[in-house]
Amino acid sequence: MHALLATVMWLLTSPALGFEAALPPQSTQLVIAVGASMDASQVQVQRYERAEVSAPWSAVGAPIAARIGKNGMAWGRGLHGATPTGQRSKREGDWRAPMGTFRIGSAFGDAPAAPENTKWPYRTVTQNDLWVEDAKAKTYNQHIIVPSDRPRTDWEESQRMKMGDAAHRLKIAVEHNYGQQVQAGAGSAIFFHIWRQSGARPTSGCTAMAEANLKDLLKWLSPEGAPVYVLLDQERYRNAKAEGSLP
Repeated sequence: MHALLATVMWLLTSPALGFEAALPPQSTQLVIAVGASMDASQVQVQRYERAEVSAPWSAVGAPIAARIGKNGMAWGRGLHGATPTGQRSKREGDWRAPMGTFRIGSAFGDAPAAPENTKWPYRTVTQNDLWVEDAKAKTYNQHIIVPSDRPRTDWEESQRMKMGDAAHRLKIAVEHNYGQQVQAGAGSAIFFHIWRQSGARPTSGCTAMAEANLKDLLKWLSPEGAPVYVLLDQERYRNAKAEGSLP
């Protein structure tokens, strides 16, 4: 009886996250990463899918280990709405991964084609591909392609997407601070990518995993599934799961 009362009180006093409303109604693919705390740089990633929008979520495969920002996580800008009052927001250069709910964007890689059986949009990165991390630029946190018929400026060279880097030879964009909601300095260039030193090193804000796991994720993603990514600490994930917002 005491345990039941404690559970009820916990649910009543815990802030409602509203993640159910944040998930696009047409989404049938979901990726959830959970860390022990907001300062943790290690997370467990689990994929989920449902046959249709009215069906329950089912886990796909086993959870996998991944690394996030060296300093853990902070609230990002995505589908979940504004940063909760009194909570830390993601900032450029803070070495934290954006937490919340986000659409998943296109894949990029050094290879001339995506792994076999990939349905997800993929672009081969060239010398002309930039991802702008300069918070003062009008194109901040955008992927842009500069002309190939002229020399690149020093600024363009500084914003060029990484090539020949083992951790970035394949990556998938996470749409944090993206599109119409871009805010200068709120964080840029967030991806799923290959981890370094078999997971011994954290990231500057991305979600990194073993190459085989990243390829599995890419081949699983489907445009029809309208996939989204959720990153949370353990406490907030338990709250969202208890209120039925997340599986």
